[in-house]
Amino acid sequence: MNSQDVKGNPLEEPQKSLIIDETSKRNKLLVVLEWLVSVIGTILVWCFLVWDIYEKLFSGQYTGSMSMLILLLFVILVIVLVGGVWQFYNWYMFHGKDRRQKFPKQSIAEVGNLYGISQPNMEKLQSIRQAAVIQFKNHKYYYCVAGEPPIEIGMLREK
Repeated sequence: MNSQDVKGNPLEEPQKSLIIDETSKRNKLLVVLEWLVSVIGTILVWCFLVWDIYEKLFSGQYTGSMSMLILLLFVILVIVLVGGVWQFYNWYMFHGKDRRQKFPKQSIAEVGNLYGISQPNMEKLQSIRQAAVIQFKNHKYYYCVAGEPPIEIGMLREK
């Protein structure tokens, strides 16, 4: 069965772009209002948290609050120090070193052979700028793109 035998591509409706870029259509006043609300809301929440912590620590209701605060600050300091030392170690040992092995360049035919796809179909898949949906029909997998015939995917080939 070749790719022409599979009928009924489920993606017949026009495909939308995968990247949604609507920032130019937004009202400038609305954008400014959103920024103001988010910044003012963040400031208000932080003020409330500081006030609440201050009330709980210095109101005298809770005994041992200062020792708990000192313990928490000590734990935070230890975590920050360990993370900083680890980050410095990684930077010192590995900065400027490209430790990943580069893959050798492969032709379209070699990549197609790996997936059991002919070279013309591989070229067609690379030229399409839409999302391809992988579909399972008749015990085989197919790349399905709107307006194109499905392309059969073979099994991975062993060398």
